[in-house]
Amino acid sequence: MTGPDVPEDLPIVFDMTLANIAGFVELTSGDLRTYESESTIDSFALNMEFSEIEGDTPGSGQIAVSMSDLNQTSAGTIASLEPGATLSEMAIAGLRQTGTATHGPLTYSMAFDNPEGSFQMAAAAEGGTLEGSLDGSGLRYGGSTDNVTMTVSGSEIPLPQVTLRMAQSSGLFQMPVVPGDGPQDFALVLRLTDLEIDDMIWSIFDPMSALSREPATLVIDLGGTAIVSEDFTSPEYAESDIEEAPGQLESLDINAFELSLAGAELTGSGAFTFDNETETPVPSGSARLMLVGGNALLDTLVGMGLIQEEQAMGARMMLGLFARPEGADTLVSDIEVTEDGQVLANGQRIR
Repeated sequence: MTGPDVPEDLPIVFDMTLANIAGFVELTSGDLRTYESESTIDSFALNMEFSEIEGDTPGSGQIAVSMSDLNQTSAGTIASLEPGATLSEMAIAGLRQTGTATHGPLTYSMAFDNPEGSFQMAAAAEGGTLEGSLDGSGLRYGGSTDNVTMTVSGSEIPLPQVTLRMAQSSGLFQMPVVPGDGPQDFALVLRLTDLEIDDMIWSIFDPMSALSREPATLVIDLGGTAIVSEDFTSPEYAESDIEEAPGQLESLDINAFELSLAGAELTGSGAFTFDNETETPVPSGSARLMLVGGNALLDTLVGMGLIQEEQAMGARMMLGLFARPEGADTLVSDIEVTEDGQVLANGQRIR
């Protein structure tokens, strides 16, 4: 690498290898050109080493990435665009893009060492997927990674090594980008399935194995509609002094919520609409929450000495205000927000 700001003795060694690349691209002509592509790569490897002998923070580091069985497909329409066009203007002009990608086994490692300490991290996964699109309905991006293992160690970590395992991590993000008078869909999804940590970490605060060590799961699945009134993707909007939101929330759907941890499980779902005729949007709708194993978890935490009996009693009294028992160690709460601003929990008004 050469350049006016690049030193002659750049302390970086970098190499990248892609093996057995194959694929095609088909492109049509015209004002709106369509395209389609596919490609495969048997393996990808990247290795980088760097060192800084002089300066305030001398040290060295290494980064390595390897992937195999990479595949991608994409298709869309290419429009005539003005230089500096925003995402909204691209979609209005007719730009359409959609694509998917998959990969097989993946490994990643990094290590840093300097006089102040060291840090190492390594991760591996069996495979994963990516998907994305951009069109008049908005921007959409998501993906998943399967059977993830991660290890972390370093001089600042008071353990020889921390290991995390997860059956799957996935997510989805969708938002409208084109201003309009009607409501448009949005979505936000996060899933962390069967998360496990080392018994070594558990034993620090639970040496007698009083807590359930079943894998933890977190699921947040939100959707809804919103009206976009401004092109918030433009630099002019980002640099402006406008303090109002570039649109308004019309509805919010809690398609799924789940948190399971230490033997307890909290789940929920619901749907709300918003009245935007007032200065502050007014919600109305309902949600149902269910907690299974909460009392048993409180008892265990008291027995371990992590919380006091008085604190557990206060938590139970608070739960009693919002939830009703339904089965063995199961609490259910039906929350309703009426159009006139009342908040009801299991039919009892709390606001």
